[in-house]
Parts: sequence; structure tokens; C-alpha cells
Amino acid sequence: MRRAALLLIIFLLSGVPVVNQSGQVTEEAGIEWVKFDLPKDSIRNFVGQLDNSQSLEDRPLIAHSRLGIHDSSGILFEHEIPEELLVSRSDLRLVLISTEFRFAEVRAEISEQNGVEVREFIAPSGLLVQGTQAGLSRLVDVTGVASVQSVPLAMVVDYSVMNADLSTPVRIESWRADALLPGVDISDNWGMRLHQELE
Repeated sequence: MRRAALLLIIFLLSGVPVVNQSGQVTEEAGIEWVKFDLPKDSIRNFVGQLDNSQSLEDRPLIAHSRLGIHDSSGILFEHEIPEELLVSRSDLRLVLISTEFRFAEVRAEISEQNGVEVREFIAPSGLLVQGTQAGLSRLVDVTGVASVQSVPLAMVVDYSVMNADLSTPVRIESWRADALLPGVDISDNWGMRLHQELE
């Protein structure tokens, strides 16, 4: 009963109008007060734009690939890799993007370089890049690139194939863009060309 009475008093008091004292502002020496009213619902009409260029991403300087964890010092393999698949692919590099730069901006700059193509995003800070020797050698000069590493053959070979015998049928696929590419044809400004076809 006591609670009900208390609630009733609260409800009654909440309906009592509060005296508007906004017009009774006393003037202080040296301060000029200006009173203005905002139109109804004016706050709902405010429109803003997020400036992405002013904020950095919260991501570590590593890349998690199917082989393991890549950092600025190399790769830590999660599984044992056959020795013959540790040989580096001469046309591939793994690029780590600095955490002091926006990932999308550095990726776009790499894509504009002659003689290279970005093939895969390797979260959270890595890119798999394919290209000519001249194109790949200039990746270290791109602003925002923290590390450029060689890529072992095992990166593009499925685990089931690593332990298969010679009689096991194997399907070979090309890189994917919007669709499966028929092959690779990358040229640079130094007269070098990377050409690969699936037959």
C-alpha cells in the first residue's frame, strides 16, 4: 500500500509544470547573453559525414594464411610442410601493410604500380601480390608497406595434394578476379612480362 501511494505521488508530481525561468537571466558585468530558440525537430535534421582519413584501423601487423602466421620477421608454420614445397615462388610476394596507414589506401597504391597485381587479401594486414621481378622489387618503395616476403610453393598447394601419391588426379585452377582468370599476363614499364596459361 505504501509503494502504491509513493508511485501515485511520483506520477502526480511528474505532471506539475516547471516554471520557465529562461527569460529571467540576470546580466553579469561584461557578458552579453543572447537568447535564441531552435526550430522543432532541428536536431533530427542534422547531417554529418564521417571523415575516414582522420582515423586509423585497429589491426595487428600480421597475416593469418593457410600456412601459419606471417609477421615482419617471417612466417611461423602451423603444420609441417614438405621440403620441396618450401621453395619460393619467384612471381609471388606477401606484403604486410603498416598499421600506421589505412589498408585500403595502400592497397590501391600497390594496385596502381606497374608490373604487379594484388591477388588475395590475407587478414588482417597482408596482401598476396603477383608480378614481374622488376615490379615486385619496387614494392618496398610503396608508402605504407611494412614488409615484403617471399612466398613458398605450399601457399598455392592444397594440403590434400601435399600428401597425395603420383596417381592422384589433381585439378589446377587459375587466379580469380570477378571470374576465374584464363591465365596470367602482367607487363611492366621495364620490358618484362609474366605470362602463364592453363593447358
